[in-house]
Amino acid sequence: MAFFEMRFQSHQLGQGVTVNVIMPDCVKTPVKTLWLFHGLSDDQNAWMDYSSIYRYASQYGIAVVMP
Repeated sequence: MAFFEMRFQSHQLGQGVTVNVIMPDCVKTPVKTLWLFHGLSDDQNAWMDYSSIYRYASQYGIAVVMP
């Protein structure tokens, strides 16, 4: 599994945005992808901090995007 964090400037939001991504080792095309949104009071790290999402992504071989 690979984990990376992307930071970019969003012109639509008028601020910087951070996105965490977990990618499986053997990538098949197309990759099954799960988008996890944190809600109003957390940030992109909430799913990594409060769940076992890394383990689940590894177990099922899916990509996970957490904006």
